[in-house]
Amino acid sequence: MKTGLKLCSERTPNHKRLIISLMSLPGLSREEEAERLVKAIKAVQDYCGCEEGEMERNRKARPCASYTSQGTVDVGKIAIERAKRVFTEEGRPTICFICLGNEALTVEKRVYRFSSPGDLTKHFKLSHLARFNKSTGEECRLCEEHLDTPTHMQRHAFDYHGTVSNSFK
Repeated sequence: MKTGLKLCSERTPNHKRLIISLMSLPGLSREEEAERLVKAIKAVQDYCGCEEGEMERNRKARPCASYTSQGTVDVGKIAIERAKRVFTEEGRPTICFICLGNEALTVEKRVYRFSSPGDLTKHFKLSHLARFNKSTGEECRLCEEHLDTPTHMQRHAFDYHGTVSNSFK
């Protein structure tokens, strides 16, 4: 095993110290080994010119400086307007007209499409007819019509919005 180290004269002092510290033999005690490791770390820092520390956090992507907004488009309003057209274009829609008119809900819940008209019927019965407020009635916010009774609500749902919840003929 070689214990001597030949150094080239063309190296910088920091480079020489780095080579010596990295190629040195381990210490005989824990204290000597810890001291050798600290010297090696300092030699690497001096040679590389950087300090240890926290990683730089990723910054959030920002829009390009050349981008200028001509006007903001409210995607939620567009989605709601498209959902309202469903009631005139489809025979049996898959969007709940009560939820669509409820501005307290998120846009995703307002324009939610059920997988079938039967699923919409189940939702309408369980979520709206079962919780109908008999003392004050309910409001169809799409038609701006007051619905006095659950039967009135069912009739309105069928006649104006195509939502079937009973056998109205």
